[in-house]
Amino acid sequence: MAHQYQDVALSPVANQKEGMEREIDAYAEHIRNMLADVEALRPKYIPITKDNFFENLQDGAVLAYIVNTIKPKTINIAKINTSIDPAHLNSSAATKGNTSATPEQTKGLFEATNNLNIVIEAAKNVAVVVNVAAEDFLRKKPDLVLGIIWQLIRAHLLSDINVPSHPELIRLLQPGESLTQLMAFTNEQLLLRWFNYHLERAGTDKRVANFGKDVSDSHAYMLLLQQVAPTNKRNTIVDALNAAFALPADDKEARARALLDAAETLGCRRFVTASDVAHGHARLNLAFAATIFDRHIGIHLPSEEEARALLDRNMTLEADNAILRSKVIELEKSVFALSQEVDVQKNLYEDTVRSFESKLATDTTTFQHSMEELRATQSKESESHASTISQLQNRFEALKQDQARAETSQNVYRQLVSDRLGAVRSMLQDHIVAVRQEGSLAAKLGSQLGVVASPTRHDAPPLPLAVKEAKTMEDELEFLSEDLKSFVKEVLDENKEQKKIITVLATRAEQHEKINSLMGEKIKSYTEHVIALNPVKEKKHHHHHKEEKHKEEKGKKEDREFVKLKS
Repeated sequence: MAHQYQDVALSPVANQKEGMEREIDAYAEHIRNMLADVEALRPKYIPITKDNFFENLQDGAVLAYIVNTIKPKTINIAKINTSIDPAHLNSSAATKGNTSATPEQTKGLFEATNNLNIVIEAAKNVAVVVNVAAEDFLRKKPDLVLGIIWQLIRAHLLSDINVPSHPELIRLLQPGESLTQLMAFTNEQLLLRWFNYHLERAGTDKRVANFGKDVSDSHAYMLLLQQVAPTNKRNTIVDALNAAFALPADDKEARARALLDAAETLGCRRFVTASDVAHGHARLNLAFAATIFDRHIGIHLPSEEEARALLDRNMTLEADNAILRSKVIELEKSVFALSQEVDVQKNLYEDTVRSFESKLATDTTTFQHSMEELRATQSKESESHASTISQLQNRFEALKQDQARAETSQNVYRQLVSDRLGAVRSMLQDHIVAVRQEGSLAAKLGSQLGVVASPTRHDAPPLPLAVKEAKTMEDELEFLSEDLKSFVKEVLDENKEQKKIITVLATRAEQHEKINSLMGEKIKSYTEHVIALNPVKEKKHHHHHKEEKHKEEKGKKEDREFVKLKS
């Protein structure tokens, strides 16, 4: 049964399109070499190039011969139609399944699909993971077509990398490893083991685990070529590779070019370019390594002397194994005795642990109960404290609100009182100013009556009142008090003056009454005397006397009204 291969993914390259073109070129070259002797494919399919690569694979004929090259007689070539016209497959009507396709196009598409189905089914027998359909080849889908072609080429390259084909690979056995284990390796695993075997022989610690990044610096390849170079070319290869080793390690492409020049000397420069090596193109590097293996495996079966030495060594190892087995038996006995002692100690330990666990469980339960009681108590106290704090907070907020309202009311009241005091003060000041502007009533009356006022007062123009700005209600009260004191003092002074005037008026009124009374009596006496002398004159005199009396009463009445008004 064929070995199952693991696919090697395409490693990232600087330019994906360039990497794909390099694959197509390398695969076309390999197919040309693989099918160079198949005359049935000439000249229609061979030579295959990157320009006609997908067209020549489109009908499945080339694929059928590739599968039979890997594993002969897998496909009955007689069932493969090689006379299909490529023009019938490449028309837009045929590839898209259009109903307008001609009968020749439809027939060609049917025959190509039949070829491809036969190939795809047969490919499963040559270790190919089939993940494409006939339509993918007909429509020339690059990724899928290259994937299946790579699997076929890899199967061809690795088909001989196995122990039955190369018995000398038994030298790859490592200490303690059996031949059965080695034969279970996949072809790719054997190729890596072979690669690392030669690196170990070169005396270096370098190892490769893949055909991508691990070989991109060309160092591992150069060591490999030194080991597998045949004797007649070893000196030439060593000189060429020493020059390659002298190149800077970071100049990967220059080192790769020197490597490929040496590989060309050995006749195994295939598949890769310097860029493919430097960029770690995994598929092409695997194919390159497989080519080196095929041309120069670099190991051989042991000679008769080597075989005899191996047999002697094997006998020695068997004797050593017998001694070791006896020691192992003794050790097993010791281990059994120790295990019994351990079991006893284990039982004692388990009893002690159970005792501690029981005590711990009891103490834990007690502790948990205590903790629950403590938590319950703390919870109640916390609730009580929380309630008290909440009440105090509410009272505090209420007090703050009351205080704010009281302050607001107080400010409003103070402002109202201040406004009213200011109004009163303003009215008082206006009155004082008016009084001062009108002048002293006593002075006016004194001037009319011919009485001189007190020397402490005079009728000078009133002095302007000082303007005082009250900043607070207390200032307003103080200013109002001062104004009231000043006003009262002036009123009292005015009253004193008025009393003096009233006293003078009363005295003069009394004197006038006395004078009037005296004058009346004299006028009456005189009148009577005149009347007695002259009756006519008496009548006129009587009339004149009545007028004088009327004037006198009118004057007294005015004096009384003035005194009443002044008082």
